[in-house]
Amino acid sequence: MPVRAAGRAIVAAAFLIGASASLAQSPPRSSRDQKPQPNQIAPASVAGAVTSQADNTPVARARVVLSADGMARTRVTLSDAEGRYQFTDVSPGDYDVLVMRSGYALVGGNSSRGVPIRLAGGERRTGVSLVLQRAGTIPGRIEDEDGTPLAGAQVDALSLRSSDRRPGLLSAAQTSTDDRGEFRLTGLPAGQYYVVARDAAFARAGDDGGALRYPPTYFPGVIAAAEAKAVSVAAGGDSARVEFRIRIIKPSHVSGLLKTADKRALTSGAVVLVPRDGAAVQPVPSEDVDIRPDGRFRFRNVPPGQYQLRARAAIDPAQVLLFGSYAVSVKAGEDLPDLLVDLAPGAVIHGQVEWIGKGGGSPAGRRGLRVRAPFADGTSFGDALTGDVLPNGTFRLRGVMTGSHFFAIEGLPEPWALTAVRVRGRDTRLLPIDVHEGEQLQNVQLVVTTSVTDIGGTVTDGSGRPAADALILVAPPGSTAWAHGDPRFHATRSDIGGRYRVRGLPPGAYRVAAMIAMDELAAWQPEWLRRIDAHGKPVSLAAAAPQTLDVVAVSPQALTAAVSR
Repeated sequence: MPVRAAGRAIVAAAFLIGASASLAQSPPRSSRDQKPQPNQIAPASVAGAVTSQADNTPVARARVVLSADGMARTRVTLSDAEGRYQFTDVSPGDYDVLVMRSGYALVGGNSSRGVPIRLAGGERRTGVSLVLQRAGTIPGRIEDEDGTPLAGAQVDALSLRSSDRRPGLLSAAQTSTDDRGEFRLTGLPAGQYYVVARDAAFARAGDDGGALRYPPTYFPGVIAAAEAKAVSVAAGGDSARVEFRIRIIKPSHVSGLLKTADKRALTSGAVVLVPRDGAAVQPVPSEDVDIRPDGRFRFRNVPPGQYQLRARAAIDPAQVLLFGSYAVSVKAGEDLPDLLVDLAPGAVIHGQVEWIGKGGGSPAGRRGLRVRAPFADGTSFGDALTGDVLPNGTFRLRGVMTGSHFFAIEGLPEPWALTAVRVRGRDTRLLPIDVHEGEQLQNVQLVVTTSVTDIGGTVTDGSGRPAADALILVAPPGSTAWAHGDPRFHATRSDIGGRYRVRGLPPGAYRVAAMIAMDELAAWQPEWLRRIDAHGKPVSLAAAAPQTLDVVAVSPQALTAAVSR
């Protein structure tokens, strides 16, 4: 089943005059299923074993899949009686290794894409272990608004995962209701999930008053994402039964005009709706949104909630990008037309990247680097897609939206890390920088060094076995709020062998805690952070002093019990 992502914002399709690409486009991964030709790099191989987490015994006849984006044909094999599998004659590149067995779920990695690996030319990779646990299930029933069974409704179990310091919801399982309205979401690893239902058959229905549809509805039967409740799933068991109703409503539309001072047509533009109500579950992205060169935009089928509309546009590719924002409150079934969003030039930031360490003067070490300025709340979209680091180390961000921002450098290779940010003569790495409309911020210095903190170790469960896919939180002691943009806060997950590693944190005091089957959104709430802080191990990090810290993962139930004692 393909991964379906529910993003952090409702995003309109960006446009770029004269090209088919959007403003932000990631390059596709190349195909890896071609056999090497003469004089090319030698093929690689990968091998390992499939085992059961419960007793470490081999799992036979598990289907192991080797895949890569853009690959014409995936490679599939079955594990033998000893749980062993192998792929030979593999071209070098990045792959996902996925394992499937009826009644089981993958521990570690992503349950839909598997474990990522990178193979070098001629490499003979062995020991890629795939651990399975008994899968959990969410049973339930979806009813129409009059209480009758709703057949054919699409039901998803959404799980939160962090990527590049930003959280996003992924569909971990999907199914449809039968003629009794019943459903079973299967193949779920232990954890917490948000159940959402929608009726695809009603996607394009209406009456004389306009379109009507069943909006995405979250358990326990709410349209507002902020009111959704998580469902806990244990390994090998059923969750509590999930039942709720969905109802037909008139969908909400948000539309308006991006206005420039001289009323010129836009050469490029994009708009997003960012939730500002602290929703535990972010809305499902709209499937029907657009923005036009004359600045007119429209979001269709917007869920109820509180949003900030953010806009980014250009009237000349050589000029500073324009930004605008608008506070939006959406009620069920009510349209918000004719919003007027004034665009103004963003701030321009000039600076220099300084390299301190062996090899810092090498131009090759600077190739492909880009300086970014994400918002202090961790959301992107706040800066222009410029900031490329030139061979002499200089950079220029041609447009940054008004607000508080941190600085980051994309593409830094190990062992380099950003260790200092100097603005207006002081180190501000731990403090967000406030920028203003039309500001010219000069002489920003970003210092990258090889003398960075490095902490890692093994996560084990209560029985002393490696805990794969445990959530590891690293934060300053006494933290009661999670700051996504602050470089002192870091969330990661242990790998298939229970190992974790975090590099480049600012030197200082921290607490490290690991949780099993813990929803990340819940972990970042103040009441949970207090419990996690009490459970975490203290550690003091210094630059160029690698440390090993092994931790024992606990469940949310164990954290609650520890606090109540």
